Amino acid sequence: MIFPTLVQQGYFLKPIAGGSAASHHRFCGAHDLRGAQCPNCKKPLLRFLSLDLSQTPFTVETTQTHLHLLYCWRCKVSQRHFSYRILSADEIHILKYQPGESYDDFPYEDYPDYFPAGTIEFEAVREDEQLILEKINNDDINIYHYEDGRYKYLNKPHHQIGGMPKLMQVDYWQNWITTLCPCCGGTMPFFAAIADNCLDSRGFTDNAFVEVLYMFCPTCAVFTAFNICD
Repeated sequence: MIFPTLVQQGYFLKPIAGGSAASHHRFCGAHDLRGAQCPNCKKPLLRFLSLDLSQTPFTVETTQTHLHLLYCWRCKVSQRHFSYRILSADEIHILKYQPGESYDDFPYEDYPDYFPAGTIEFEAVREDEQLILEKINNDDINIYHYEDGRYKYLNKPHHQIGGMPKLMQVDYWQNWITTLCPCCGGTMPFFAAIADNCLDSRGFTDNAFVEVLYMFCPTCAVFTAFNICD
C-alpha cells in the first residue's frame, strides 16, 4: 500500500493526566486559539493536541513552531474534509469545512465543550509493531489468529504521529490517499491519527473504532482532517 507519511518513524502518544499550563505539549483542555471557533457550532473547536515542535523527538520542516490538532464532532464539520492553516503559535485560519447544523445528541448527550487537559509522552513504534500494522492494513493477517495474540492491541486505533497507523476501512482510506493542500495544491502526507480515548471515560465519540486522520502540508502549515471508523 502506498502510504505517504511526513514522519517516517512512528510514535504512539500516551495521554497523561495533569501537567501545568506551561507544559510543552497539551492534550485536550480549553484553549484560546484565535480563529479556532467552529463556524457551525459557534463554539471553540475541540482541541485534541497542541505540539511544541522544539520539544518533539522528530523534526518537521515547517514555518511554524507549534501545531494544533483541532476538530468538531458536534456538527457537519465531521462529515467532510476539514482544512485550516496554522498562522502562529496561538492563531489559525479555517480554509474549508462542511457547513450545516449542530447536533443536539451526537456523539452523545451533554457533550462537553472540551475534555480534561493533560500532557503526552511519546513512545516510538517498534519495528515489529510497524510491520504488524502494515500487515493488518494490507489484510495480510487476521490479528486475532496471529501467533499468541500479543499484538491484539494494534487492531484498534491509537493516538499516533508518523509511521503508518492502524487504518479503519482501508478501502475508504485508499479512496482518499491523495489529499491536496487547499493552498498550494501539493500532496499532503499523513501526520497524525487521533483515536477515541481521552481522559474522559466516554471518549470523544464513545466508539473505540473511530479515528481522525491529519494530513499536513509543511510548506503552507495547513492541516486537512477527516474521520474514518468501523
